[in-house]
Amino acid sequence: IFLHHSDADLRFLLWLRLPNVLLGALTVLITFFVIRLITSDDWTPLVAASFVAFLPRMMFLWPFVTNDNLTNLLGAVLTFVALRFCLAPGRWRMAIVGVVLGLLLITKLSTLPLILVIVALSLLVPGWKRRVGLFIVGAMSTLVVSGWYLAQNTVRYGDPLARKATAHYLSIIGGLGTPDGQAY
Repeated sequence: IFLHHSDADLRFLLWLRLPNVLLGALTVLITFFVIRLITSDDWTPLVAASFVAFLPRMMFLWPFVTNDNLTNLLGAVLTFVALRFCLAPGRWRMAIVGVVLGLLLITKLSTLPLILVIVALSLLVPGWKRRVGLFIVGAMSTLVVSGWYLAQNTVRYGDPLARKATAHYLSIIGGLGTPDGQAY
């Protein structure tokens, strides 16, 4: 297929792709367990996992070497731990939600709006003191995991989200952004 690549190059690409295929398979497995948390039916988790496995986007992305497969896996894990929190709210479970959310943030900054999960989960428990306490636990555990990355971006690019540097890079490679590095 790729006549300009040597056999060694192709073997190297195969080894790079295998972890992403594994991440995709783990996403399907976590989907099965997520649905199993919310239903007692034996077939619904299997149907949901099959649906995710055969989504064209998933099948297309699995062999690529990108951070999308890790983002999908961490999103599925976030859904799992958030549902576990809903079933039995507690500080440790909120801390785990925050850790997974922090991992998502350092994997892909476009997942930043998912911070609202911590707000929503905090509002599920009765009493404002407990809500505020759980929110602080979730926010702090997110910051413990991802704070170093945001601080590094601030030092290196002058912005925790590195928006200008990202827009500049994307404008060079023909992606989103304008030639002067400003986002649309």
